[in-house]
Amino acid sequence: LNVHRRVPYLTLLNITTVKKELIRFLDEEQDRRGFVVGKGWAHAIAHAADALDELVMCKEMTRSDLLDVLYVVGRVVCDSHQVFTHGEEERLGTVLLSIIERHALPDEDICLWIESFSDPVLAVQQQPAKMYIRANAKNFLQSLYFRLSWKELLQPYEICLVQTLQSIAR
Repeated sequence: LNVHRRVPYLTLLNITTVKKELIRFLDEEQDRRGFVVGKGWAHAIAHAADALDELVMCKEMTRSDLLDVLYVVGRVVCDSHQVFTHGEEERLGTVLLSIIERHALPDEDICLWIESFSDPVLAVQQQPAKMYIRANAKNFLQSLYFRLSWKELLQPYEICLVQTLQSIAR
């Protein structure tokens, strides 16, 4: 994908297939560990996030494609089985930053997506699942807040980020 962006050679079908397979992979991957003692880096989520980041920078990606990518990122972030501890939220957040930096989606779409993080947090009542989802969503959104601020891109998203963080903090 990185080479394709510099010297286009993939077909639209290739790009669409990569998108569908990455989304399928992220929806189905069961081993979401980062570093595994005695074995090293598993990091499937971080590596898939890197691939998604390359994908969203491809000019062939439509608004619909980008929204599909963002919503799978949201599903991964709201994992109810574990808290990410090896920078996965940073790597997943890079996908959104790339979309914002290429002005590929309207601010309203991004704010709606950010606001959607409160749904899984508020929907789950059982512990420890609720605690895991809340921690992942909170860490992800706080990371986004500061990364957008540092790049001076926060302004259109600040209110929806703050309001969503406040809603999941309860």
